Parts: sequence; structure tokens; C-alpha cells
Amino acid sequence: MSENKPTVKELLTIEMVWWLITAIITIAFLIPIWQNISNYPFWTENVIFIVVFITYARLIFLTRYSFLAHNIRLKFIFIAITVPVVFLLINELNQFQTFLDENGPSSIVGKRPLQEELSMISYIHKQIMFFATASIISAVIMPFTMVVSIWKNHNKGTA
Repeated sequence: MSENKPTVKELLTIEMVWWLITAIITIAFLIPIWQNISNYPFWTENVIFIVVFITYARLIFLTRYSFLAHNIRLKFIFIAITVPVVFLLINELNQFQTFLDENGPSSIVGKRPLQEELSMISYIHKQIMFFATASIISAVIMPFTMVVSIWKNHNKGTA
């Protein structure tokens, strides 16, 4: 039984569509912050959390339809960068929490009506915690997925 491998053009198209979806989702989650907070200090961290989560989750579940499908070197690279990526993500989450602990949540949103302030604080905290936690979990799972994928490619046709 032969496996239909996607062509390079198809893989590039799929990859570009996924990056477009990632950009749209990132923008959708950050627009409320951009519209309401002029000097938000966690833009970079927020974008990193969202992009890492979506990209890693996609690669975990759809490795077969990605540029990693048959590229063992890239899989090993993803395995090798796991520890630094996880530490970076945990460090960024810790910096966010430390900022909140030291300065209070109000320092992020500034002075505004109480209900609006509470609403923005809640939104920011929930979405950062969700994407940070999800990106850390995805980054921890990623090397195991790559090992399984390498194993399957290596043992293809031996059963």
C-alpha cells in the first residue's frame, strides 16, 4: 500500500495557510488589548505564547501534513530545542506573574472606570494564562511526538 505524500507545493500552501490562521487568531486575541491599553508591556510575551501554542499543537496533531513529515533533521532540531523553549516560556510566564504581584493588575490597564478595569484585567489574565500554559504543555509534548514520528518513519514497512 503506497502512502500519498503531499508535494512540496502542497506543503508550502498548507504551511502558509496555517501561518495565516495563526496570525488571524493572534490578532483576534490581542485587538481588545490594543484598543484599550496604550502601553501594554507584554506584547512580545503574549504573541510568543499564542504562536508557540498554535504552531506546536498543529505540529503535534498534524505532523503528517507539515514540513516535518519526512525531515528527520528538523525533528531532531525540535527535540533539541525543547528544553530552552520550555524554560523561555516558563520564564516569561513567571515575569508576567511577578509584574502582577509587584505592581498590581491595575498597573497594566491604567486608571479607568472600575467595571471596565476589572473586565480588562480579567481578560488579559485569563488569555495569557491560557496561552502560556497551553504553550508550555505543547512544548513538553512536542519531543515525544517527534520521537514517535521518527520511529514510525524509520520502521515503515518492517511489520
